[in-house]
Amino acid sequence: MTKYGKGRSKRCVWEVEASFGAIVLAKRKRKD
Repeated sequence: MTKYGKGRSKRCVWEVEASFGAIVLAKRKRKD
């Protein structure tokens, strides 16, 4: 259970970083 929980949390963090990166890219495209 512990290993599964850690893997799950890492996946959530990766998804958050990916979505945040997409927002940053969208803002940069608007400025350009």
